[in-house]
Amino acid sequence: MKSIIFILLILTCNVNRVKSQNIIPETPTQVSVFPPTKQIDYRIPIIKALGKHMDIDRLLKSPKNHAHVFSISLAFNAEGKIDSIYFNENMSSNLKEIINSGSNLYNLSKALNSIKFNNEFTNKIALLPIVLKRWEDQEIDNAGEFLSDLSALWPRLKLKDKSKQVVFLEPFVNHYSTIN
Repeated sequence: MKSIIFILLILTCNVNRVKSQNIIPETPTQVSVFPPTKQIDYRIPIIKALGKHMDIDRLLKSPKNHAHVFSISLAFNAEGKIDSIYFNENMSSNLKEIINSGSNLYNLSKALNSIKFNNEFTNKIALLPIVLKRWEDQEIDNAGEFLSDLSALWPRLKLKDKSKQVVFLEPFVNHYSTIN
């Protein structure tokens, strides 16, 4: 008798297990898949415009293991057009000679204004930190100069731009290579 009760108990437990695994079909819900919105990388056109106004020969003649860091800040007006361009005022003389920031500022402004910013930076300042280093270099021999340029990344803004929101763009590391 005990064995029959034990078998019935096992059978009822197994029936409950089998019953609990029944899948109740659900009504399918509507699923909408949207492609992710592509973020526009404004760094590339800014770098290209800036590169046309740099002294590339002087950059390529930089000693091995010399890296440079600077920033370019673009202040936009209410229409979304570039109002002012800021470079670090306290950058090293080597970096100033490479960038030529004072000589072609009008042409650089003209080239940057041709970029379609889609009013993303209206009444804002876009700050783009840039690092220039040789592709094969793994060290920085001009650490003192590099650190002083790094500490001068923040531009001195004109009074009219001090109240604008600052948007930090992702830093751009420009690896260059010399042909030996």
